Amino acid sequence: MSTIRIHHFLRTAMASVATAGMVSAFAVASSATACVSSSSGGASKGSATGTVQPQRPAKSPYYVKGWGTPVFNEDFNDPSLAQWNIHDNEYANHDWSTVKKENVTVRNGKIILNTKRMDQAVNDEKNEKKRWYSAGFIDTVGKFSQAYGRFEMRAKLPTIKNKSRGIWPAFWLRADNPSNGGEIDILEAYGTPDAVNGFDPAGRSQGTLHYTQDGENWTMTSKFTPKRIDLNDGEFHTWTLEWTPEKITFLVDGQAYHTVKKTDDPRWKKAFGSGDPYSIRLNVQVGSKYWGTPNPTDTADRTDYVVDYVRVWKYRG
Repeated sequence: MSTIRIHHFLRTAMASVATAGMVSAFAVASSATACVSSSSGGASKGSATGTVQPQRPAKSPYYVKGWGTPVFNEDFNDPSLAQWNIHDNEYANHDWSTVKKENVTVRNGKIILNTKRMDQAVNDEKNEKKRWYSAGFIDTVGKFSQAYGRFEMRAKLPTIKNKSRGIWPAFWLRADNPSNGGEIDILEAYGTPDAVNGFDPAGRSQGTLHYTQDGENWTMTSKFTPKRIDLNDGEFHTWTLEWTPEKITFLVDGQAYHTVKKTDDPRWKKAFGSGDPYSIRLNVQVGSKYWGTPNPTDTADRTDYVVDYVRVWKYRG
């Protein structure tokens, strides 16, 4: 629009205001200014200066304040489990199951570590046991490990009330350095009925720090989750560990329930303050001297430990 036409437009508009007394001179002047901008292609929409404001990149849906975005994110959409090792044909001295790779399956974005009562027992002569059950076990040894950080899992437990004696799911960390006896059990849950300790663990899980792996002389700091949170309700729950050089905090469903500071034990520095990276383990065992041995009456023929995701955030100082 030319300068002459703009001036003519303004004079006409102001005359109309004076005559009718109904139109705002400010509004008319604004209209004229808008015409100039439009005809010259000057200012961009939504910008008084004509400068396009840069947009911030959208935060990751897994962003956590103070921790950022995960450096390890396993949603179990890859059936090859490329980030994990799958154990097979092995067992632990203190349980009554045999680890089998067929007890690990990926389906619909979740991993299932199951226990099964087998048709025929494995005769363990060394430990004088007949192993009637098989179970699943995976870890990230040699594939991912980290010192400090935030570790989280969302899962549904296999501890069927009154039908899971000996069932023992876990989410835990061990140091890559074999001379470091530290172990962090973010989750251990125990099936019922329990015939050993006289304590009913139904609906709860345990968070534990082990400072050593000295056989029967294991030293640890441990606490069970609050009774008000029923972890055996058949729903998914989250277990989280926040580990810094100063302390370790255990959380369940976002609620902190156990904190251990480096000043609480002189062995902290070697086990958890040395900077040794820890790798992740997910497994379920069957039977122990702590929580009872399995049997056909009190232990279901099959249980499923269903894990939705595992994520890890780096400690940022």
